[in-house]
Amino acid sequence: MLREILGKNIKLWFDHIYNKASLNDDPPYRGANRYHQDGFFHLSKRSVTCWISLDGLTIENGPFYYVTLEADYPQFKFDDLGKKAIGYKELSQEERVTLNPGDAAFHDRWTLHATGPNES
Repeated sequence: MLREILGKNIKLWFDHIYNKASLNDDPPYRGANRYHQDGFFHLSKRSVTCWISLDGLTIENGPFYYVTLEADYPQFKFDDLGKKAIGYKELSQEERVTLNPGDAAFHDRWTLHATGPNES
């Protein structure tokens, strides 16, 4: 699938597991992952983020939230969304995504995305 998106010569640059324990109330995000963009960590303009759901992603355990690139928002600073913080224009185009175990979600490196808290 990545060859169709990026072309023949693809490489895995980075991987990690994001474990969201149920009813996690630890700071700073209390089990949620705030809106952000991954492009700050990508070394190439030809990159994509792929998120694979190991256990399934439900409303209760913290679904993905995306704001599509069609919302025409800027590249935000990583740790500070800046003076042009995400507002109604962007959030009105927010999409919630759930996944079954083994499903994958792909998005552009500058796509705004977040996850909700695990309330399962």
